[in-house]
This record gives sequence, structure tokens and C-alpha cells, in this order.
Amino acid sequence: MLINLSNHPYATWSPLQKQAALPFGEVREIPFPAIDAKANEQEIDTLAHRYFEQIKALGSPPSTVVHLMGEFNFTFALVKKLQAAGYICIASTTRRITTTMSDNKKLVSFQFERFRRYE
Repeated sequence: MLINLSNHPYATWSPLQKQAALPFGEVREIPFPAIDAKANEQEIDTLAHRYFEQIKALGSPPSTVVHLMGEFNFTFALVKKLQAAGYICIASTTRRITTTMSDNKKLVSFQFERFRRYE
């Protein structure tokens, strides 16, 4: 099983990303939390522990892989907890495509490339 813990629901993934997720099996969603910019390290750790418990309730390693993308401190704290428990954690990698518009604004889009393990 693949647990998608990101701000990008599976339904919005490109066909290429959905194809790359097939080997993991069923995709389950956990919405990424809104992280308060003023949160201290203890608050981040507490939140990461709550999400770790949610993930454990859904599945165990090695058959459960976690796709985790979002706010860096929370992601780092949760990846550490998950890896210590034996989970494989992955990130999606993208190609950034930037187009400068006539009004000097930039249009940015991202094209999925592959999943990469946190190591």
C-alpha cells in the first residue's frame, strides 16, 4: 500500500505519476496538515507523532510505503520516526517548467519525473 501524505491528492496526479505508483498497490490518502509558521520544535514533534500513529493504524512495514511531501520540519520529523519503525518513505520528484509572460510574471508548472526514497 502507498499512503499519500501530501497536499496533492491522488485524483490530481498525472497519468505518469499514477503509473509509477502502481507497484505499491492501493493508494490511501492522509491530507497534509496545515503547519503554523510559529509552531516550535516540540509542537512539530507532537504533530509528527500523531501522524505516525495514523500511519501505523493503516499499515505496517515493509508492505506500507509513505509518500510524504510538505513543510520541511514536519516532513523531516515524520520521516525520521517512520524510518526508525522500518517504513520506506518516498518523495515525488518533478521537473520545474517556467515561462515568462509578457507582463513579466512567471508561470510555473511541474512535471512528475519519479519517486525517490528518503535516505
